[in-house]
Amino acid sequence: MSFNISLRMNQILETNKDKDSYKFAKTVLIFASSVTAVLAFWCYWYLSKENPIVQIFLSFSILNTISFIAYLYHKKLTIVYLITSILVFVASFLITFFSGGILSSFIVYIPLAVIAGYVMKQSYGNFWLIISILSLVTLYFVNESYIEQINCIPPEFTTAFGVISISTGLIVLGGVYGRYFSSVIYRSINKSKKIEIQNKEKEVLLKEIHHRVKNNLQVITGLLCLQAGTTESKKEKELLQHSQLRINSMAIIHQLLYQSERFDKINYDDYLCQLISELTQIFENENHNISTGINSDCVFLNMNTAIPLGLMINEIITNSFRHGIVKGGDIYIELERNKNFNNSYLLKIGDNGIGIDPNIDIDNLNSLGLKLINNLVVQIDGSIKMDTAKKGTHYLISFNDVE
Repeated sequence: MSFNISLRMNQILETNKDKDSYKFAKTVLIFASSVTAVLAFWCYWYLSKENPIVQIFLSFSILNTISFIAYLYHKKLTIVYLITSILVFVASFLITFFSGGILSSFIVYIPLAVIAGYVMKQSYGNFWLIISILSLVTLYFVNESYIEQINCIPPEFTTAFGVISISTGLIVLGGVYGRYFSSVIYRSINKSKKIEIQNKEKEVLLKEIHHRVKNNLQVITGLLCLQAGTTESKKEKELLQHSQLRINSMAIIHQLLYQSERFDKINYDDYLCQLISELTQIFENENHNISTGINSDCVFLNMNTAIPLGLMINEIITNSFRHGIVKGGDIYIELERNKNFNNSYLLKIGDNGIGIDPNIDIDNLNSLGLKLINNLVVQIDGSIKMDTAKKGTHYLISFNDVE
C-alpha cells in the first residue's frame, strides 16, 4: 500500500513536471518570437530595412516561430531548447557585433543563451558559458575602428536602444526565466516536504510491523508455555522451553528495532544485555551461583546477522546454564571488531564449567543444539572453533556482518 502511494505520487510529480516544462517552453518561444518581432519593427522604423540588426531580429523571430510550430508536433523539449539557445546566442552575438561590440547595450542578451542551456541540462549550460566567454573575449579584441565602421546604430539613438535592450533583457530574465526558476525551487521544496512526510509514514509503519512481529512471537512462546504445562515429561518440557527461548531471542531484536530510531541495524550491546538478563532470570531458580559477564564494543549489526547470531548465543548460553555449570561458575560473552577487516567480528563465548570431551569433533556432533550452532555460523559467513586449553567450554567464532 505504502509502495503504491509512493509510486502514484512520483507519477503525479513527473506528470506535473512535464506540464510545467511544456508550459515554460511554450512561454519562452512565444515571448521570444513576439519581443524580437516587435524589436524588428521598432528598429525598422528608426533605422532601415537593410540594417543588419533589423534583419537579425526578424530572422530570429521567424526561425523561433518555426521551431515552436515544430515543437507542437514532436513535443521534444531538449531539441527545442537546443535550437532556441543556438538562435539566442547567434542573434545576440551578431546584434552586439553590429551595434558597438563590447560596448553595445545588446551585450546583455548573450547570457540568455547560457541560462537557456542550464534550463536544459548542466552540461549544455557549461558549454554555452564557455562559448559566451570566448565570444566576449573576441569582441573585446576586435579593432575599435572596425567596430565603429560597422556600427549600425546612429549616435543619436544609442541611449534609446540601450534602454530598450536592457529593459527587454530584464523582462526576459525576470518575467520568464525568473518565474520558471522560482516555480522549480518551490516545486523542489514541496517535493522534499512530501518525501519527508512519506519517510515518516514509512517509519511509523516499520515500527508497527516490528511491534506486531514481537507480539506475535510472544503469543507463540505463550502457547508453547501452555503446551509445556499439559505434559508430565521432563524431556518434553525441556524441548518446549528450548523452543520458547529461541523464539524469544528473535522477539528481543524486533522489540529493540521498534524502540530504536533506526531500522537497518541494532545496537548489539543492548541486545546482549537484555538477552542475558532474561536468560539469567529464567535459570536463576535452578542455580544461584552463576555469574554472567558481557564485554562488547559498540557494535551495530544488520538483521541478517543479528538474528542468526542471537539464536547462536542463546543456544550456547542455554547449554551453559543447563549442562555446562553444575555447582556454580562464570559465563562470559566478548564481542569485538576485527581490526584487520571491515565488517568482520570476533565472538568469544563460554563458561568455566565441566566442559566437553576435547577429542569430540564439533562439526560432526549429533546434538541438535550444536548442529543448529554450526548452521547459524554458516549463515553469517563465519567459522567456529573451540578453545580446549582452558577449563570449561569456550567458543571462538569469527563472522561477518551480512549485508
